[in-house]
Amino acid sequence: MVLINTDGMAFIGPGSEWFWTAISGIVLAVTFIAIYRQLRLQRSAGAIEQHSRLLREWHAEPMLRNRLAVLTAIRDGAELGSLPDEVTHIGNFWEGVSFLVRSGHVDRRLVYSSFSGVIGGWWTWLTPTVLRWRADENEADTWEDFEWLTRLMADMDRKAGKPRVFNEAYLRKTLPEVIETNAKALRAAEAMRSITLQPAPRAGRGQRSAAASQSSATIRR
Repeated sequence: MVLINTDGMAFIGPGSEWFWTAISGIVLAVTFIAIYRQLRLQRSAGAIEQHSRLLREWHAEPMLRNRLAVLTAIRDGAELGSLPDEVTHIGNFWEGVSFLVRSGHVDRRLVYSSFSGVIGGWWTWLTPTVLRWRADENEADTWEDFEWLTRLMADMDRKAGKPRVFNEAYLRKTLPEVIETNAKALRAAEAMRSITLQPAPRAGRGQRSAAASQSSATIRR
């Protein structure tokens, strides 16, 4: 039984155009697949770098100070709608993260794995402030992306089978621990900043290290 009839087929010379057209099509297909895979790898690398940058910014000393200013104000009895000016930096940070996720520049799964436990909490703390701003300034879209990200994280929690409730009672209960965690991180950041690295002393002319002297002695023996 003949599956492929090669009678009359030409692979070289006149009549072989079909063969080289097929080869060209295969080469193009392989090239497109390789380019697509490379673009996906580059996009993934870019998303991971963006995610790493967000982590560094969130845990950086300036942001730690902003968080502590707001958290200690809440602990000391400040009304949630009248928190210190540092709320602007915190809310704008999450608005930026939300924009990157919403526009596809950062994978939502990366953000969920690193930030899902804090996004809902900070939205709850800042909701009275943002509602007041929206009313006073007549700008209903203030931190709109931040609000969207909060809903997205809650939806991902439900799909993962671990819904979390970030109400005011829960947040006030955990407030002392959160303040201590941020204060400890700030102290570590300050300690790292205060470390001064001294360059190693350079050996003068005619001086040799102990290792060099030992090496020379070994060679002489």
